[in-house]
Amino acid sequence: MKIAGIYAGGTKTACIVVNEKGSIIAESRTGSANYQVVGIRNALAEIKDALRLALIDAGLKKVDLAGIGMAGVDRAADFEKIKEELLPMPGADKVFLSNDGEIVLLGAQGGRPGIVLIAGTGSIIYGIDKDHQTCRVGGWGSILGDEGSGFWLGLKAINAVIKAFEGRGEETGLKETVLKELQLNEVTDLVSFTYQERLPREQIAFLAPAVFRLAAAGDKTAVEITN
Repeated sequence: MKIAGIYAGGTKTACIVVNEKGSIIAESRTGSANYQVVGIRNALAEIKDALRLALIDAGLKKVDLAGIGMAGVDRAADFEKIKEELLPMPGADKVFLSNDGEIVLLGAQGGRPGIVLIAGTGSIIYGIDKDHQTCRVGGWGSILGDEGSGFWLGLKAINAVIKAFEGRGEETGLKETVLKELQLNEVTDLVSFTYQERLPREQIAFLAPAVFRLAAAGDKTAVEITN
């Protein structure tokens, strides 16, 4: 029996194929599959491509089962919409669809009670109790929530740079760091970077490690953002 596990996240889509012993026999990686951000067809294209590449790597034509944990899929209407577009899925006899938080929790706890906190491009907390009842907090996306995520930290850093530039905030080493990381020349370049690129979530999220480095070095503004 061959099983594919697919993590379809906001930054990347990762697929592994395992055999009946649980050994990984193939892996692949493609782009973002958060359908709330990239659209349903683009998201499903990334998922299908991830499975296709993994099957090539494994030398297989199909797997018996594919489990997919997909970012941005939470409501019953989301699942129905995805299933209509996805199924039948090429390369898989059966497909199990869930959200990305649930598969991380199951992977970490093996079905036992517990809680996981995911803080990547976005953020969500997912939990399961002894009666297998689940609950979640967060996962509302970059506009409505995602506190503590990479995007949230990056956006806070950009806001701090703008405030310092206008004299409404304290001077901070974030200015040089943000401009360097985003490959911009001036603070005013942030406008076209943000809006003409339609809020580039991944690039903004990639600022998070730099914010933590500055906080560790004692930059007051960076410390406030990360606390």
